[in-house]
Amino acid sequence: MYLDNFPVEPIKLHRKPVSAITSIKYQDADDVQQTLATSVYKFDQPRREIVLDYNQNWPDVLEQRNAVEILYVAGYGDASAVPDTIKEAVLCKAASLFYGNSPEADQYEKCFKALVDYLRHTEIM
Repeated sequence: MYLDNFPVEPIKLHRKPVSAITSIKYQDADDVQQTLATSVYKFDQPRREIVLDYNQNWPDVLEQRNAVEILYVAGYGDASAVPDTIKEAVLCKAASLFYGNSPEADQYEKCFKALVDYLRHTEIM
């Protein structure tokens, strides 16, 4: 994830689930890449937000596009950790593609869309 600078508000990570913040790097005012110390920020897991730790400030960055780079790990990591609803959605999509233009394909596509809609409104996805 890239940002032009460190924002005032928390930094929202859009992929989930987040399992780790690997690094936060930035171009300092002298155009030298630095790695932000983990003592400067905290990760709020339930909100998927990076926030400043108590009594800390974001460093000054070079005024350029993508001056801040946040590398993080998101996903389930292991097939057994993937929720069953996501697995069902994948199977429905595969079946709709397999059956092509048949009535069965339409039913599987409706199943897929309903499951994805459900997942978008839950904390799973």
